[in-house]
Parts: sequence; C-alpha cells; structure tokens
Amino acid sequence: GEIYYEEVRDLVKRASGASRVFVFDSTIRETGVKNLNAAAGGAAAPVPRVHCDYTHEGAPRRLRQLGERGIFSHLKKRQMTTDEVDALADGRYAFINVWRSIDKENAVARSPLALCDEASVEPDEKFKYELRFPDRTGETYSLRHSEKHRWYWYPAMTHDECL
Repeated sequence: GEIYYEEVRDLVKRASGASRVFVFDSTIRETGVKNLNAAAGGAAAPVPRVHCDYTHEGAPRRLRQLGERGIFSHLKKRQMTTDEVDALADGRYAFINVWRSIDKENAVARSPLALCDEASVEPDEKFKYELRFPDRTGETYSLRHSEKHRWYWYPAMTHDECL
C-alpha cells in the first residue's frame, strides 16, 4: 500500500520533474482473472484491446471528478480545496501511468505491456470508447489497426523495472 505509492510518487517526480504527484485508480492486473474491472481489493484481467486511458476531454473531466471525491495533498497533509483543484485543472498537469510487476520473485511471463509509438498513429485511426462505471463514465481512445504502427513491448519485466 502506502510504501508502494510513496515509491511511485518519488519515481514520477524524478522522471517527469513534477512537483506534486497524486496516485489514483491503482489496478492490479493478473492473466488468470477474467473480469476487466477489479472487485474491491481484487485483481482485474489484462485489457485485450489497444487503448489510451484518457482522451483530451476525458482527462480534465477525470481530474475534476477526483477533486469532487477529494484529493489528499501529501505536501499540505490535508484534502485539497475545490479552489486548489480548479487551479490545478486550469494549469499544467499530466496523467502518467506507471506499470510495474508486483511479483518480487517472477518476471512477467504472459501478456506483457506493449506500447504504440504515437508518431506512427494518424489522427483518424483513434476513436473514442466510453467506459461505464456505477458512479461515472470514462472516455478512452481505441485504435484502428494499421501496418504503419510501430510497436514496442517489454517482455519479462521484473519487480525492479517499471514503465
């Protein structure tokens, strides 16, 4: 829990130069699981479709939704106010995914993470995909196939590696 999230916050700060990092929507994915959505405290299946977790409209909407639920500031040791979340949303921010194996003994053997080089994707190859949750609707991009896409994958990731 908290030690892992502190490691992630420190990593993202070092890698991106961010002054503040908020960890949210943490999901454990396991190949043997069939459901894409994790039950409370459980794992979810790997997502079998090419996608980008946020659209240009979906990311600011998600930030405001998170603000409505309450964002705890580790710097200020308190919940951020609505005005502070609004100022954050009006400024410069980024949603950064961190992928890391939590198995300290075994490397990832199935369903390794693959990434498509954005420079190889034409704008009309992306399309919006809604994700319906009980309390909100998310919006991601999916991708139409093209032979021109350049792919990179990271097989056998170990616990001390992350992307």
